Amino acid sequence: MQNSVFFNKFLGRNGTSAKEFWFACEFLFVTRASKRQTWQDAHLQRQSYVDEMLGRRVTRTIELSNDQLRSMCLDSIWGLVDFRMPLELFCTRLKAERRKIIRANKRQIWHYLALPSNRPTAATFATGIGAFPVDYESLLVCPATPEEMMELARYRVMHSADALEVAA
Repeated sequence: MQNSVFFNKFLGRNGTSAKEFWFACEFLFVTRASKRQTWQDAHLQRQSYVDEMLGRRVTRTIELSNDQLRSMCLDSIWGLVDFRMPLELFCTRLKAERRKIIRANKRQIWHYLALPSNRPTAATFATGIGAFPVDYESLLVCPATPEEMMELARYRVMHSADALEVAA
């Protein structure tokens, strides 16, 4: 998922990778300081930097305490700032706005997934006939797992292979 050309293109020209998209969704919608199960497995983190003395990139593993992990959660940060909107209302509205944008761009998303490798499927989607085998809208709002995100890539690859077979 990290090096997926598909997701780098699919998530936009803003340079967002699938991995970054996944972690942003987790940060915004899932991980909460008050819910230990959402962050308890993140104690070990890799940190990469360029060591100027060695003249090369160095990666080291650091261990974060429970307090450090809790303080990195959105609800902890939200509590430090005087926002007039409760966090959960903000998240609900953010999801609704994301869903609205995705719905407004449905044709473009369908065309992207179907073109150029599968023109008949693109025509079907463009006319509103047919449906994706996965709930692409929910995946682009807030995927439940990284594997769900990969369903879009599998769908596109599967149909690319079908188009090649038909052409042969």
